[in-house]
Amino acid sequence: MDTRLKNNHKIRKIVAVLGLIILTIITMCFFPAISQEAEKLIEEWKSEEGEQLELNSDLLQEIYDGCYVLYLEAMQRQGDLTASDVYLEASDIGTDGEKASRVEELKVCIDQRISDASQNFENYRSEIDYCVFLEDNQYEKNTSQLLEEVDILTKEEENALVKHYSNYFKLQFDENGIFTVEPIYSGNIDEDTLIKGFGQLDRDNFWEWLEEEYEEYGIDCNLSKPKNFTVVFAVPKTSVYQLTQTDYPSGDYWLRLKAYAEAGASMLYTVMLILIVGFVFFVTSKRIWKDAVDMNRPGKCYLMGVALLGIFYVICLHDVFIEFIGNCNMTIPYSEMWERLTNGHTVEVIGHLFFMSLIIFAIYASWYLAIRFIRPVFALGLKEYVRQYSFFYQIFPWLKKQWNKFKNEVEHIDFTSKSRKTILKIVVINFIILAICSSLWFFGILALVAYSVVLFFIIENYYSKVEFNYQALLRSVNKIANGDLDTETKEDLGVFEPFKAELGRIRTGFKKAV
Repeated sequence: MDTRLKNNHKIRKIVAVLGLIILTIITMCFFPAISQEAEKLIEEWKSEEGEQLELNSDLLQEIYDGCYVLYLEAMQRQGDLTASDVYLEASDIGTDGEKASRVEELKVCIDQRISDASQNFENYRSEIDYCVFLEDNQYEKNTSQLLEEVDILTKEEENALVKHYSNYFKLQFDENGIFTVEPIYSGNIDEDTLIKGFGQLDRDNFWEWLEEEYEEYGIDCNLSKPKNFTVVFAVPKTSVYQLTQTDYPSGDYWLRLKAYAEAGASMLYTVMLILIVGFVFFVTSKRIWKDAVDMNRPGKCYLMGVALLGIFYVICLHDVFIEFIGNCNMTIPYSEMWERLTNGHTVEVIGHLFFMSLIIFAIYASWYLAIRFIRPVFALGLKEYVRQYSFFYQIFPWLKKQWNKFKNEVEHIDFTSKSRKTILKIVVINFIILAICSSLWFFGILALVAYSVVLFFIIENYYSKVEFNYQALLRSVNKIANGDLDTETKEDLGVFEPFKAELGRIRTGFKKAV
């Protein structure tokens, strides 16, 4: 019998884990549909408001700088060349030693400038596809897509590229270094906006600050652009970098959150949480598993507080969950993701999916455990559940005892001896309360107001007791003054309690004197 119960217990644990994994997978299956619908809503709302999507200036800059990096790499295939060998055209390098030294310094700066651009561009190579056209109809690309044939694509091939990429375009430098942009497929970006964006970068001049700095040294140098160079760049829909601005201002953040919520993210989260609640009752059902699940408190763990905190935590993750779907960039169906998986992006795709599933599983596991710890309330009843599972309930008698002890200590401060210990306790307790209030951000103000009100009534009550005890002491003194030497003071005089013994000595002394 015991063996069967233990086996059932293990099976329930396995079922719980597998169930959460299945719910995680089901959740992720909805991501592409939600993302596609949400992005449509965002574009519709923005178009209704007359807003234009802004270009991602950072990505635009990296692509433009990448042309200089890729051109140098293409030239280095023809020989052992440095960046200064390729880009420096000095018409007057000077003959004196100082100018020659400046020229060498300039070459180092050129090499460093390209090296920095190369390091920055390296972060984008795995996310942005490109095809560099070399001499003799040769090319070099970092993708299996037909970017080398963008000018002669069939309709079917063109549709395949449009389905895979958000946008793709051709950048060219002619024999004089004159730069042109050809938007082949601009997606949701206006072609003129794309051309003007790259044109502005070209006018800013990749080498401008270097040329100006060394002209001041009397060196008439000309730093060239790439020449006779053509490259096609394409932005995959699955890339974390997109030409449309991804860093939305605060207003667009709420617009984006609302779009994903209306597209089904909010409903998905709510339904999944409800399913997990039902799943908990399924796992703990006596009717299904043919044995009772022990609902009494396990060991010495008081889990009611943990359960309530977990429920509050998961409910507060509602907006975070919606934002998480938006940040996953799941705007393509899983069929296309499978193509990326089989086209050399295995580690990237699997890592992305694993990270998403891990986050969702952690949220669902937190919710499952929270509901599992609340579940015994239906079997034990609220009163018994609180008695067994609430840590505060268990510690409350001790807290009450300590509070009464501290309260009695304050009310009976012995002024005939040092009271530093009691004063220190008051200061420490006050510090802890203020520290907690300060950590509550804006709500700390409300907590301080409540604390001030409570403190006022505590001090007022304490003052009233001191006044009452003072009046009792005054009555005892008046009785002695009126000749009543037999009535003893039996009242609790609080902070004046040490005077009770002194009054007894006065009565005894007066009796002897009389």
